[in-house]
Amino acid sequence: MPEWLFKQCRPCRAEAITNRKDLNVALKTARSLEDNQRIAAYYQEQAQKLQKKAKEEQELADYFLAHASTYGKVYPTPYQNHKWRADNYQQAANEASEQAGKQLKLAGEVGATRPQ
Repeated sequence: MPEWLFKQCRPCRAEAITNRKDLNVALKTARSLEDNQRIAAYYQEQAQKLQKKAKEEQELADYFLAHASTYGKVYPTPYQNHKWRADNYQQAANEASEQAGKQLKLAGEVGATRPQ
């Protein structure tokens, strides 16, 4: 491959991961410290978004719990629905944080094996 072409393509690899498709490509091609750090950053961002959604759903669940008599006896109750969503978002956030930690650990291992 001509060197000028490689230089043009290299910045493309360093861009932030913005979606699942980019993540899958990055996971398959990750070889450097920077690659693993980009993947970890994606997972950390996802964890933050999911934690925000979990908090919003928990606030709605708390509201519906406090005003349960207003909404009648439907099943699942609005409280149960939002509580379930909050729990699922929190679980997904925890998994994303765990994946970010794994990628940072891999980045540390890659950085440690780099020649000085």
